[in-house]
Amino acid sequence: MTWQVIFTKKAQKQINDLDKQIQSRMKKAILTKLMINPSAYIEPLVGEFGGYYKFRVGDYRLICTKEDEKLTVIIVEIGHQKT
Repeated sequence: MTWQVIFTKKAQKQINDLDKQIQSRMKKAILTKLMINPSAYIEPLVGEFGGYYKFRVGDYRLICTKEDEKLTVIIVEIGHQKT
């Protein structure tokens, strides 16, 4: 069972602005982890970001939501862990 991964316009712009090597690493992680079994790799956020999840790829975090009934992960924002 394969999950669908969707990028918001903001997240798509953020990933396009990254170095090609980092983009490739993220694409591989999304294909091998998020699209197969996201629950094993994402962590719920708390506080004001409750309802969102983080997916870590190296020093970067992908903030996303998950719709179990639609088998969809929506990537909302991408950023370096230091920012």
